[in-house]
Amino acid sequence: MMALGNRAAAQALPADSSLLAEAVQYVRQHYSGKLGASIALYNGPQYLSYVPPTNPTHPFFIDAKEVMGNVEYDGYYFADVPLLYDIRYDVLVTSNYGDATKFALVGEKVSRFTINGRHFVRVVVPDTAASNNLRTGFYELLFANNDKLQVLARRTKLSQKIVGREVTRIDFRNVDSYYLLKNGTYHPITSKSSVLAAFGDYRQELKNYIKEHNLKFNSQGRAIAAFHLAVYYTGLAKASAR
Repeated sequence: MMALGNRAAAQALPADSSLLAEAVQYVRQHYSGKLGASIALYNGPQYLSYVPPTNPTHPFFIDAKEVMGNVEYDGYYFADVPLLYDIRYDVLVTSNYGDATKFALVGEKVSRFTINGRHFVRVVVPDTAASNNLRTGFYELLFANNDKLQVLARRTKLSQKIVGREVTRIDFRNVDSYYLLKNGTYHPITSKSSVLAAFGDYRQELKNYIKEHNLKFNSQGRAIAAFHLAVYYTGLAKASAR
């Protein structure tokens, strides 16, 4: 009986070894995948600051310090990574969790990212649409009904070097542009008439909605107005399709 028990134990070893080998192989593959993703994220050029530490303004979106965000990069999705978005040069920046060395992510490899709770997507602008300051780069996604209708904001800053007697500073000024993407065509949003022309159909309904809700199309109210019109337009279109 003892011999039979030993044989049974001996016969079980190859199966256990096989399972162990499979587990080791899985861990190696999983680790390699994660390591490959990390290498992909931190293989961009080093990002060097071009602003004096005491400069009163900065070239970044909202925060001059890294905040935790998410990014889809080179086919990988990274959650909770430190991000900075330089909107002067349209560059997304990261570091290895607090490391002083910062890396500029390669723009062509960034599909989308979230920073400060705001969602950005990379838009590749065809040559036929390369006008009205519309160019390939990152745009904040303010509204989206799949790919049929989107409201996009281009966030950027203009800079001016101020040379003083004792100190030189760089002044950064926010400049925002808004666009409506409808059925594959980009329309700049600059006024009420430009929005109505971009939507095309339901013009009278939209005019009434603007008046009823007192929507403004100045620089401060343009984004909010475009967002509400896109939501209302989507509802009209769905209702008529029933």
